[in-house]
Amino acid sequence: MEQNPSFTAEFDRDHVHMTVTVSGTFDASDLDAFEAAVGEAGRGRRREWTIDARDLEAADPAFGEALLWIRAEHGHVCLLNPSPAVRAVFEETGADARIVVRSDARGRT
Repeated sequence: MEQNPSFTAEFDRDHVHMTVTVSGTFDASDLDAFEAAVGEAGRGRRREWTIDARDLEAADPAFGEALLWIRAEHGHVCLLNPSPAVRAVFEETGADARIVVRSDARGRT
């Protein structure tokens, strides 16, 4: 598990699916730490990634860039439970055209 003031990264036992829970705020100053944590967790293997943004209060376009980087380097990405504000920033980057966005029963609608 990687911890930083803004995010926590966890992956399941079979190392096929990775869930990254992002909380607080995410801006360009978090990008290097986020990519380092994801890169270490991914270790060059393709995975199914879920980015759970239910507790992400705010983000800038670096968040969309980070998710596009995960998709390019590490595999399929799904953004789960973004707030309307985070979703709007995500859409500004064009990332919504290449990354699935959905909500679950515990998240936002």
